[in-house]
Amino acid sequence: IHARPFKTGPGAATTMYDQLHLSMMDWARMAQKVIHEQELNQAKVNMKSQLLFNQDGATNSAKDIAKQVFHYGRRVPLQEMHDRIDDVTAANMQEVLQHYYYARRPVISMTGYIYPIPHYDSLIHWTYKCNY
Repeated sequence: IHARPFKTGPGAATTMYDQLHLSMMDWARMAQKVIHEQELNQAKVNMKSQLLFNQDGATNSAKDIAKQVFHYGRRVPLQEMHDRIDDVTAANMQEVLQHYYYARRPVISMTGYIYPIPHYDSLIHWTYKCNY
């Protein structure tokens, strides 16, 4: 499950379209082509930083605990999460994207001003079309 919040309105009609298109094209690129180690390492650093940010403050900490209990059935120690992140390889990512994303029918949920979003058939096409 991947969630990405966007805020847009009639004045910025192409923002949601552009963000959705770029996200889907980037996933298609990673499913088809080599994921560079530098790109993967940066993503790992970002993920670890987000985990540390989730520990900051009572509200963030409570949200993090709830997410972990929901997903894993228990509270996962920070070191274990770091180890799991470090275990991810470019080959793992590409394998997962090939299996769950590439040429699949995406499930997209949107609310608000969605006029600029293309027809569903175009979105399916974006899961395997790579313009990079």
